[in-house]
Amino acid sequence: MKILIFDLDGTIADTFKFAHSIVNRLAKEFNFKELLSEEMEAMKGKTVQEIIRHLGVPVVKLPLIITRAHQELYKEIDQLQPIKGLREILIEISKLGYKMGIITSNSKKNVTRFLEQHEIRVFDFIISYNRILGKSYQIKTLLKHDKIDKKDALYIGDEIRDIEASKKAGIKIAAVSWGFNSASRLLEYKPDFLIHNPTELLQICKSF
Repeated sequence: MKILIFDLDGTIADTFKFAHSIVNRLAKEFNFKELLSEEMEAMKGKTVQEIIRHLGVPVVKLPLIITRAHQELYKEIDQLQPIKGLREILIEISKLGYKMGIITSNSKKNVTRFLEQHEIRVFDFIISYNRILGKSYQIKTLLKHDKIDKKDALYIGDEIRDIEASKKAGIKIAAVSWGFNSASRLLEYKPDFLIHNPTELLQICKSF
């Protein structure tokens, strides 16, 4: 069986618009630099590590900051919307016979609430992990557990770190340009596919 593995934030859920307010709330709490409104678009050209350095985020407190970010996002969860047009495409993809799931650094509580709220019932599994750079390990573990060949797996994500994790895990990556990182920056990291709208994702899945 072939498998499709999705990221959540920025790929399925439109979380970018909430990032600014959440970052600035946590900046006051953990004493790092607030993000100016005019800096938001520029953040699309940066990696997670570059943003951490830019804001002066205390690395030793990063696990706690991530936990707090998830808690803050849960407060906004009822306002969180799927990427426009993606829900219908996911339903069509689910008819193709793939095993489908989510691997995300977001909390399982947030993921489950979001999927239930928008009646997205196409996923066979949700894997949540609390290490911001631990996605490749989760992918490898999943494929080994389910006895799935690497060539039969495709990851769909919106960030540079999704491309890096997929390549490290030895699987193909479809990067979407509607999420956190810009299309031009994603291209620098040579994804197998670069997708600009949900319909393109359906076509790739039909031919994968």
